[in-house]
Amino acid sequence: MNSATFPYPEVSVAQGNGEDGFIYQDNQVRITATAGLQVYNLTAERLIFDGFKQRVASKPELAAGGGILHEGYSTEAVTDKNPNDSAYAFHADRHLMLFQTIIPPGNSSIEHAAWEWAEEVRAQ
Repeated sequence: MNSATFPYPEVSVAQGNGEDGFIYQDNQVRITATAGLQVYNLTAERLIFDGFKQRVASKPELAAGGGILHEGYSTEAVTDKNPNDSAYAFHADRHLMLFQTIIPPGNSSIEHAAWEWAEEVRAQ
């Protein structure tokens, strides 16, 4: 794991999701899945990490464009409100998990494997 400090405008570039980052490559197929989480589950995190390692070893072309991002936010303002006073449906979700892998177009076997992986991570 790497750690560094960046000025706020450079954070997206450091994460690899700036305008020139791998997420914005043209002519690629993006397989994406998200899940709203109430808590971080270390058992699930280990399963997700082990699945990533397995795919790097068995299908490097699939894992090459892959990334799993966990985002956590300050939730005090959400928890201070009565959920019935808002139309927002995801009050219990405290964290966001994003899975994405990018693959070249036209490779249906890799695309099928990428969708399987996305659903596996979401289920975990």
